[in-house]
Amino acid sequence: MTTENVTLQVVTPPVRLSYPKLAVPKPYRDKGGQEKGAPTYGAELIVSKADVGEFQYKHPQKEVLVDGNMLNFYSQVAKKKWPDLDLEAALSFGALQYSYVDGDKKAAAIAAEKGEKATVDHYKDSFVISSKSLQAYPPLLRLVDESGEEVVISRTGETAVEKIEELFYPGCYVVAELTLKANETTAGKYVTSYLNAIDWFKDGARIGGGGGFGSLLREARKKHRPEVSSHDPTSGMDDLDDEIPF
Repeated sequence: MTTENVTLQVVTPPVRLSYPKLAVPKPYRDKGGQEKGAPTYGAELIVSKADVGEFQYKHPQKEVLVDGNMLNFYSQVAKKKWPDLDLEAALSFGALQYSYVDGDKKAAAIAAEKGEKATVDHYKDSFVISSKSLQAYPPLLRLVDESGEEVVISRTGETAVEKIEELFYPGCYVVAELTLKANETTAGKYVTSYLNAIDWFKDGARIGGGGGFGSLLREARKKHRPEVSSHDPTSGMDDLDDEIPF
């Protein structure tokens, strides 16, 4: 195992948003409703399996975005941190966990638990990334307005929370900037997804029904992918230097 910090900054293609905690940080709640841990920002990012090859990573020397595959990014971070680890075996036994799951398996598990009342169609044929940001490092929230200008959305003001929750609703499409980081604790090895920034992209069918403020901005998002911001929740960590040419 290398003792250096191993991170990789990546940008997603348009993905669907689920369980957003973007306006106000909140603690994790277990199945019994008990709050655990420090409050965090975060969201589930639902990635179509057809789009896993549409990710990009930030080349640290050239300061450009390079196309790549989401699944490969996770394995490269793990290989760099634990070069002698059998990744396939570690994943199968739970000794190594990535911050994404197979959406079809997730849908099946929810349906088995909740039965016919379960809302799971949005997870089918996807991978689901669980992303988070520490309370001290809130992710940037952005959109492109009607004039084509990129706007950073503020969390301050009397109506800020309401506006954020109306815009970034479950089911809308976003483009996210993540930092993948290898972590190891007494409980195991992990590749975690930290949420640096999230850009509203377009409307989608609201998960759970209802509408959204995003309908007023349907044509506002002009860019397919945002530039990688300078905001990094793991600031100071080293970049990768293995077979992915960082």
